[in-house]
Amino acid sequence: MRQLDMMWEINDYLKQHPKASIVCLGCGLDIDPRRCGTADNKIYNLDYPDTIKAREQLVGKDEKEINIPGNINDLTWLDQIDVTDGAILYAAGVFHYFKKEDVKKLTLKAIEKIPGGRLVFDAVNEFGYKMMMKTVLRNWEMGDVSDYFRTNDPLNEFKAWSDKMSVSVRSYMRGYYDMKNPEVKGIHRFLASVADKTLGMTIVRFDFNKL
Repeated sequence: MRQLDMMWEINDYLKQHPKASIVCLGCGLDIDPRRCGTADNKIYNLDYPDTIKAREQLVGKDEKEINIPGNINDLTWLDQIDVTDGAILYAAGVFHYFKKEDVKKLTLKAIEKIPGGRLVFDAVNEFGYKMMMKTVLRNWEMGDVSDYFRTNDPLNEFKAWSDKMSVSVRSYMRGYYDMKNPEVKGIHRFLASVADKTLGMTIVRFDFNKL
């Protein structure tokens, strides 16, 4: 579901910016950008060097892809992105492992570097974070996770970050799909409601103002 949400947002941006760059933050083995756009869209994949090496071995490299080995929090990678025709950055299942201050720094730098650009990511609320993430992070020995990324009020919290962007929030599942469709089973409606309401699973979009 998250993959489909992200691809929807990418394709929506490309409607207005058909030659824009697509930037996958914390790419892992993600190949969804290959399914979006055309040969005119450059794809940038950013992740740690060992991950990029494994990626190239396992999923290869498309002719329009540029792999950038590095740390997302080292924001110099923004200088390597071609933003001439716009750029959409997305992070699928990535920011949960970041501190909120780091996501904010990335956002403010991206606003500066990519006027008219877009950043899309998924988020959960406090309860969803505890249910889904806390055990994982502790098992990975990441220490104190009290200030890692989650939000109970994404729209109002993120609006306060900058007046140079607009913020929109959709429910993770019900925000993109018609759950009232009779073909959707009752159990799926129930699970979607739990995910969206109880866990606060959302897709957040920042649209950066043009200069």
